[in-house]
Amino acid sequence: MSWLPLERTGLDELLFRQRHAVASLRSGLQQELSQAQVDDVWLLRYALSFEDDLQGAESAAKRALAWRKDNARLVEAARNREAPADFTDEELAAINSFFVAAYHCCTEYGDPVFLSRLCAYDLTALMSSISEAKLELWLNFTNECCWQYCEVKALRKLLAALEAQP
Repeated sequence: MSWLPLERTGLDELLFRQRHAVASLRSGLQQELSQAQVDDVWLLRYALSFEDDLQGAESAAKRALAWRKDNARLVEAARNREAPADFTDEELAAINSFFVAAYHCCTEYGDPVFLSRLCAYDLTALMSSISEAKLELWLNFTNECCWQYCEVKALRKLLAALEAQP
C-alpha cells in the first residue's frame, strides 16, 4: 500500500521508488501513450495498484486508456464541470431531485468526500425518469470529475515538492 490515512508517502518519493516500474509501463504502453495525455503520476497509479504484476498493470492501463478514448465527450464534460450533453434538462432535474448524493468537501489531506443521503433517495422515481444506462453514465461522469480533481491536486503537490528541493 502506498499510504495509510495518517502516514502518507510523498508523491516525489513514490515516483522515485517506482521509477523502474513506471519506465517499464511507459515502454510497454508506448503505442497507446502516443495518443493520450498522461504522465508519470498516471502510470504510478498502475505501478502501485499492481505492485508485483507489471503485466496486469499494463493491461489495466490499456483498458483505462481505451475507456477514456471511447468516452472522450464525457471526459471533456467532466473537465469543464458541465453535465454531459447526453442528458436532457428533465433527466438532470430527476437526478438532482431523487439521487441525493454529491461530492461535498475534502478532508484536510485533500481527499474528496462523497456524501450520500440514502434516506432521501427516491429510486423508484429516479428509475422511472432515467434509464439504468443514463444512471451509469452519470456515475461515470461524477467519478471522472473526482478523478480529475485528484489529478490536479496530486500534480500541484508534486510541483510544490519539486520547487522546494534545493
